[in-house]
Amino acid sequence: MDKILLSGLDFFGKHGCYGPEREAGQRFVVDIEICADLQRASRSDDLADTINYVEVFEFARATIEGESAFLLEHLAGKIGDFVMQYPQTQSVRVRIKKPHVAVRGAFEFLGVEIERGK
Repeated sequence: MDKILLSGLDFFGKHGCYGPEREAGQRFVVDIEICADLQRASRSDDLADTINYVEVFEFARATIEGESAFLLEHLAGKIGDFVMQYPQTQSVRVRIKKPHVAVRGAFEFLGVEIERGK
């Protein structure tokens, strides 16, 4: 299976269920793994035959840096649905990590991972 990978996208947003998260904002780290048919693009060397990962990056940025949401699931779903619009996309996995949250304790991050497929 062919894949397009966008890893460690680091954005600042104001999302969460708690006031301080939405007021002060925080970092969000996004990973996107796209399973797609890339055979035509590998032969043609034409951007029109693949998934434009710059467009995907910019959509993820606009989603995270844009309007506040309560749930990471909502943000991940929006990004996944955008990626599924490309005809080459067979499935997509979106992971959003929240390194700092209103939880006491030691952890690397809390987050969600969604998958969409045809």
